[in-house]
Amino acid sequence: MADKMEKESIASSINSALEKSRTAVTALIVILVLAVVGFVVGITVRDKIVAGGIEKLDTISYIYSKDGDSLSDEDVAARQAAAIEQLTPLVEKSGIVGARANMLLAEIYFEKADYTASRDAWLKAAHVGNGYNVPYSTYQAAVCSENLNDVDSALKYYQSAADDAEFFLKDHALFNVGRLNEEKADFEAAKVAYEKLNAINPETQWANLAKTRLIALKIDGKIQ
Repeated sequence: MADKMEKESIASSINSALEKSRTAVTALIVILVLAVVGFVVGITVRDKIVAGGIEKLDTISYIYSKDGDSLSDEDVAARQAAAIEQLTPLVEKSGIVGARANMLLAEIYFEKADYTASRDAWLKAAHVGNGYNVPYSTYQAAVCSENLNDVDSALKYYQSAADDAEFFLKDHALFNVGRLNEEKADFEAAKVAYEKLNAINPETQWANLAKTRLIALKIDGKIQ
């Protein structure tokens, strides 16, 4: 009798343990399902926010550029002011929306010849963007720096853009590094940039110009 009761007690304990185990597993499954659902919902909401931001940018860009050639100076200024105001909340976004908003803002400021504001926007676009946007925006920051007669900053940004192996304006950026180093009378640094350009893409237009500059520098006795 005692053995029977002991067996029943053991069986009851096992059943209780299994029930608790099933309850724990069920709870874990519920938690995992809720986590997956939350993740999917989060991605969906994020994608909708990004899509909405891009749609706003496309609208701003379209209105800003529509029939631009036929506008008076006053109309152009009005459109620039309106676009800048509309872009203000978007330039603080991260990712593609923030990058594109800052790129458009930078272009508008460049057209207004406000090269400081344009450079700031290009650098912000490079900071929040990714992929090709980063070296392209950095390159444009260098262009703004040249317009500001800030040669040191222009050199830094051209070099940064040129260091990106996939940048489609890499040749031009490297040539500009050489050209600006010539302006600073740092002929050895110019030589390094020109020779690097020739080593990477020897048949391009910019490489041919680099070869011409190397010959000229050697003739003038500025490099060996």
